[in-house]
Amino acid sequence: MIKRNITLSLVLVTVLLLTAGFVRAEILLNNFETHSYKTITTQYHGDSFLMVLWSVDCPPCIEELPALARFHQTNPKAKLVMVSTDSKNQQEDIKSLMEKHGLADIQQWVFDDDSIQAIRFSIDPLWYGELPRSYFHHEKNKRQAKSGRLDEDTLSAWITTINNTTAGL
Repeated sequence: MIKRNITLSLVLVTVLLLTAGFVRAEILLNNFETHSYKTITTQYHGDSFLMVLWSVDCPPCIEELPALARFHQTNPKAKLVMVSTDSKNQQEDIKSLMEKHGLADIQQWVFDDDSIQAIRFSIDPLWYGELPRSYFHHEKNKRQAKSGRLDEDTLSAWITTINNTTAGL
């Protein structure tokens, strides 16, 4: 009985600390390699999702994070994948920005340092590395690429398209 009370007390304290922001859940950064794009498209096969490529050193990328955060907050069921093109040694900066903008709970990836050119080619042979870069995936894995900063109108149009072509999110 005492053991059970201690366990329940520890769980309660942990929950209180989490909700108060004193303890944070660890953000998992997946290692993005040449096969990772195929892994992501397979995971969401037949579903709509948005993959955003960005960098901590890209001012337009940082400027679009608040719009992505509002989109995510307004559309929590929308599938959003963030892929940082930064080096793995910038993980703390990546995690900090995702947390700051309320994007910590979505799927996160960071480029593998050893094969950047091959990774870019595996995503899109027509992509030359300009950032930000987004891929709007519609059902049946049709995709539309967009270079440049995303705005709320673009995100709203995409979610409207999804809602009009499916039973919703």
